[in-house]
Amino acid sequence: ALALWLYTANANVFWQDEYFSFDTAMRPLGDTFRQALHFEFQPPLYFLLLHFWLKLGSTAVFGRVLSLLFGLLTVAVLGALGRQLGVRRPWLHLGVVAAVTPTLVWAAAQSRTYSLTILLVSCSMLLFVKIWVLDRPVRPSTYVWYLLCVYAALLTNYYTGFVFAGQFLAAMLFSHRRRTLLISYGLLTVAFLPWISTVLMQVRAHPVYYGPDPLTFARATVPEALGHAIAWAWLTASRAVFWGPMVTRPAVAWILALGGLTLVVLRLRSSIRPGRLEASLAVTLAVPTAILLSLRAFHLSYVGVRHWAVVAPVALILLVTLIDRVEPARPRIGIAGGLAFLLLGGLVSTERNLSPEDWRAAGRYLREQAAPDEPVAVFPSHGIGPLGYYLGQDSAVYGLPAQQSLTSLLPLTSVGQLRARLDQIVEDDQPFWLVVGSVDIGPHVGAHYLDQYLEQTTILEERAFEGLTVLHLQQP
Repeated sequence: ALALWLYTANANVFWQDEYFSFDTAMRPLGDTFRQALHFEFQPPLYFLLLHFWLKLGSTAVFGRVLSLLFGLLTVAVLGALGRQLGVRRPWLHLGVVAAVTPTLVWAAAQSRTYSLTILLVSCSMLLFVKIWVLDRPVRPSTYVWYLLCVYAALLTNYYTGFVFAGQFLAAMLFSHRRRTLLISYGLLTVAFLPWISTVLMQVRAHPVYYGPDPLTFARATVPEALGHAIAWAWLTASRAVFWGPMVTRPAVAWILALGGLTLVVLRLRSSIRPGRLEASLAVTLAVPTAILLSLRAFHLSYVGVRHWAVVAPVALILLVTLIDRVEPARPRIGIAGGLAFLLLGGLVSTERNLSPEDWRAAGRYLREQAAPDEPVAVFPSHGIGPLGYYLGQDSAVYGLPAQQSLTSLLPLTSVGQLRARLDQIVEDDQPFWLVVGSVDIGPHVGAHYLDQYLEQTTILEERAFEGLTVLHLQQP
């Protein structure tokens, strides 16, 4: 896990959201707290921890090491949980499976909240299973640790609350310790009440970056709409574990669907019938999955692919538990082999940004060639963070000082704002630099617009790197 995750942390470019994390965490402590709430629209815990971590070193890779440590702790916690659940197959060791799960590998290589979120959800699952699923004798301190894990998770990512709603429902349905459950969640509710107004403010302020509702179709029949909705829900939820674009391919989607159905049928036909453990895990997974799908489908809140990381530990625990209990051995080994293939495919196909070497080389080239007053524009627009980081803090990215408050830079990440700014630069007849990430340009940017734009300008200088091109432009 350490070797794989270190490679991933070093290989991926320092991207815009991580740039935001650094900008938030490197402020004075009080400003970090306020920036987390009012700019990131996130709970503050991760950014406060990153604030102190970056006092030891401020490079992009060092910032990611904090997430990597959280990831390694997650592997240890899930390994302990697997032993607690009685997983009997060494090759199904939950910690080993977690170490090569694409979502966990991705999260451990990002200076964002997701690795800490996965760790805290995993810790809560370890304690939840011990207290309310296995109903083993526990010390009062176990309840305290559970409450601390849940509260810390809520102060890291609000969507973890949906997982805890699933835990609550599962315990109410299947546990004999309902009294302690109600007391515990009553205390959590009281402790979280001061944050309610902040959460509502952030929900109202956070934009929802979606197009048409995925569950509405102009001329679709009811069966077509239902089929599309089911396929969309399955593909969306499956990326919680497998992450990469591989799972969006129809053939892989069918393999996942058939494999999941086969696993359930084989488990039901095994000599040992599914018990309270599997039912509790299934409810714990079903509740947050249904809520996240509903929020995404009806545009009630912003739910991107990365937000599904909150359910990744629960999905992984249930998956490994079901496979381990399948009888006879041949189907179990076959399904485990299929899981290994999908995990490997997810790792290989995980979307990667441009190499940091590309951005470093472009930054070095611009520092040598660009005049201090010449602005630098970037395609795609989310390259503003990486280029600003590698180019230097005194450079003018999009014509604005890179060290200026990111609240003034953020509007330029929209295509319309970016085009307007570039048009203004051209109208001013001012030479400028354009950095084009050839790998990352997509329909949302509009490659055709870039072609039209280049037709209006004279290329004074051009330098191609492996993953991007640097152009020095001026209107004729």
